Amino acid sequence: MMTHNKLAAAVLMSLMLSACQGENSQDNADALGVQVVQLSPLSTGDLGFSQVQAPVTQGLNTRRDDIQFVFPMSGVYQPRQWQSSQLVASNEYWFPVSGEALNQGIPLTISQGGAVIRLAPRADMSSGALFHAPAIEPASLELSAPKGAQVPNLVRSMANAEALASAGMNDDSSALLLSSAAPAGEYRLKVRSAVDPRSQYLVNVKEKGSPLVLHLRAPMGLSLGQSLAGSLTLDGLGQLSTAKALLRQGTQELPLPLTLENGAFSAAMPDGFEPESAAALSELLIDVQSRVDGIAVKRTIKTAFKHFAPSGRVLPDAQVQWQGETPVAVTFNLELADAGRYALSAVLTGTDSNGKEVAIHSSAAARWFEASDSLTLPLSRELIERSGLKAPFQIRELELKDQGQMATLSFQDKALQL
Repeated sequence: MMTHNKLAAAVLMSLMLSACQGENSQDNADALGVQVVQLSPLSTGDLGFSQVQAPVTQGLNTRRDDIQFVFPMSGVYQPRQWQSSQLVASNEYWFPVSGEALNQGIPLTISQGGAVIRLAPRADMSSGALFHAPAIEPASLELSAPKGAQVPNLVRSMANAEALASAGMNDDSSALLLSSAAPAGEYRLKVRSAVDPRSQYLVNVKEKGSPLVLHLRAPMGLSLGQSLAGSLTLDGLGQLSTAKALLRQGTQELPLPLTLENGAFSAAMPDGFEPESAAALSELLIDVQSRVDGIAVKRTIKTAFKHFAPSGRVLPDAQVQWQGETPVAVTFNLELADAGRYALSAVLTGTDSNGKEVAIHSSAAARWFEASDSLTLPLSRELIERSGLKAPFQIRELELKDQGQMATLSFQDKALQL
């Protein structure tokens, strides 16, 4: 009897050992592995800096909580190019003018009929007290045609502040619409009834439908110490020879000498011009005065850009965590110039049976850093395996943001192949 019991126990022990070995084999297959990898070099169109610099403004986002999340995606992957610049166009110009100048009369350059002249009152604090200019009735404006021009009905229609407010312009402005027969040339605008000489107004001349359009392409972001560069062209003109520019931010307003050559412009940022707040945008305003086919043309154009310190960068080495044949996380090493809140985001793609790159999910992570450290982007094993996609997997659109400055510090379209 004892022999049979010993035999049964031996058989049971053998079965248990076999089962344990099977479970261990499965655990080993799913065990986490870590792979040290190198990020791809930056390519044309990517954004990145080789050195870091501490911010000069107080951070806006100082939250200390850690955030990680993924968002499912599907379909053939469509690459997102980093938008480093923006293009704006202008068929108008504007300038400030005093009540004293309006009493005497001001010159206006008009390059075609049908132009709209708008006059908007402005507030002024130069005396230390707030003074707001009164609205001007359009009927009290006097517009003189260029010398020698004979136009019976120079002004086609008028609009007062109430009429413009009903159209969405709530700035007490008034407007004159010129006749389509109004010739090109230099006009003169004045008020029939004198206004307070202290009054300040903005004069805006818009030539809708004009073929003489000014185009400006300028960066959307500019790091401290970086020169400003872009393109500036006027339709119908080979190239511009002169332009006046101003930089504005908060209470700062500085002239900016431009270098123009073959449709491009460049300018060194003035010494000491730095952002006053992490929430502020800098404004570039350019005035152009030229002649096209003998016709005088004036245009004003402006754009805004983010002025920031390159406070962090993603270092080349990273670590990929694998569970079996599935990547489940990527840890990136960050070099940071100062404490702050930083965020990483990216898109994970895989390869289908036809060799096409297909999006699986986006991934993001953010936390507070006291110094240079690492940040891990989570990858969803469930979404990867459910997609049926295989290697090579890729980390696309890797973007580093300084959430204190609200600025993008780096962007890499093809960061890593897994």
